[in-house]
Amino acid sequence: MDGPDDRTFFSELRLIDPEVVVVLGATAGRALLGLSFRVTKDRPANPICQV
Repeated sequence: MDGPDDRTFFSELRLIDPEVVVVLGATAGRALLGLSFRVTKDRPANPICQV
C-alpha cells in the first residue's frame, strides 16, 4: 500500500494476527504485496480451501 493509512492498516493487521489474509484480484494483491505481485505467477499451484 502506498498512502497515509499504510501504518494504520498494517498495525491493525498485526493486532488481530490473522492466520490467513485473502486478497481478491491483482489490484488488492499489489496493494498488499507490492507492484511485482502477479496473480498468475504468484498463486499457489494447489490452493488449500477450508470452509
